[in-house]
Amino acid sequence: MGFLPGYSGQVLYDGAELRSLDLDQLTEHLSVIQQEVFCFNSTLENNITLFRPFPPAELERAIRQAGLAGLCQAKGRDFLCGEGGCNLSGGERQRVSIARCLIRNAPIILADEAEAALDNKTAAAVLQTILGLDSALRILVTHRLDAAILRQYDEILVLHHGAIEESGTFEQLLEKKGYFYSLYQVSQ
Repeated sequence: MGFLPGYSGQVLYDGAELRSLDLDQLTEHLSVIQQEVFCFNSTLENNITLFRPFPPAELERAIRQAGLAGLCQAKGRDFLCGEGGCNLSGGERQRVSIARCLIRNAPIILADEAEAALDNKTAAAVLQTILGLDSALRILVTHRLDAAILRQYDEILVLHHGAIEESGTFEQLLEKKGYFYSLYQVSQ
C-alpha cells in the first residue's frame, strides 16, 4: 500500500517503482479489506459507499456479492450502524468492508483475512466473489486452508517468521511435503 517505503528490492506497479508513486494516486488503484473494520455512526449505505455517489446498480451488486442483501432487506439501507459499528455483528462489519472494496472496482484488491469474522458458508461465498473478479489483481492473506479455495489461487506464498518459506500452487506445495504441507495436514 506504499506505507513502508524503506523496503529493499523493487515493487513495481504498471512498470513504475512503488516509492516513486504519489500515495494518493496509489490508493485510487487499491481497495483493501482489513480485519479491523471501522464503521461510522451513519447509515449502512453510507458506510458502504463512504459517503461517495455510486450508481444504484453498482451499490446493489456490492451488497449482494458481500452477502449483505439479507441485512439490507431486514433492517434497510438507512439502518444506523452505530459508532464503530456497535449495532452490527463482527461478520456484518466485515461484509460492509467487503462491499466497500467491491463497489470501487479497483484494479488491485488487498484482502487481509477478509473471511475471518464470517461463518464458513458466507466466507466461501465471499472468497468465490473475490476470486471471480478477473479484472483485478487479488492478493489475499488467509489462515483458512480450504482446498477448494486454495486450488483457485495462481500462486501461494507461505510465510514463516516474516519471510517467504515456500511458494507454488496448492498441488505443488502439497507435493513438496514441506512447511505448507504440515500446516495443511494439521488443519484437516
